[in-house]
Amino acid sequence: MVQYGIIGLAIAAILIVGLQVRPQGIFPSQGTLQIAFTNGVPSIEFAPPSSSVACHGNCSATSLNITVASVEVHTSGIDNMTGEWTHVCNNQTPLSFDIIKLTNLAQVMCGSNIQPETITNVRMNVTSASAKISGMGTVNLTVPSGKLEIPVSPLANVQAGKTTTIVVDFQPHIVCQGTGDCKLTPVLHARPTGPE
Repeated sequence: MVQYGIIGLAIAAILIVGLQVRPQGIFPSQGTLQIAFTNGVPSIEFAPPSSSVACHGNCSATSLNITVASVEVHTSGIDNMTGEWTHVCNNQTPLSFDIIKLTNLAQVMCGSNIQPETITNVRMNVTSASAKISGMGTVNLTVPSGKLEIPVSPLANVQAGKTTTIVVDFQPHIVCQGTGDCKLTPVLHARPTGPE
């Protein structure tokens, strides 16, 4: 009987040591997170300056070019007790795209391998934006604070060895004031797909 007990302890010890010193290729420790963009129907609102009540009429955007220097995600950790911002798209060459061309089409713009996490928010650092607006031509747009932050709903879960994609639905909204200043104030939603 004592022999069986010793053999059982030896097997248990081998299993414990074997599972802790495993080759990294067998059990991946990271998951893949991708960020994709799509858009809804753009809207443009013309707000008269405080000293005027003139309206500029109906306008539409035929292009909306955005340059994004980096994309970060806010992770809450596996235990949902801690959180930090993590770069997932920090390119030497900024991402530039025409959001109008992505109507009803989700296009993956970037991705990264990260530790398993729960993603709560996406933040895009926008360096420039411009739109071609009927009746006005091409205008430069300002983005308040230079950042667009979007809550992810429902929360996205990145799991080891699997791919999770967060689709940012970017519904353009441009406000042009009578002073000639135009601001990009989009309606943003972010939803996950996966992990797969």
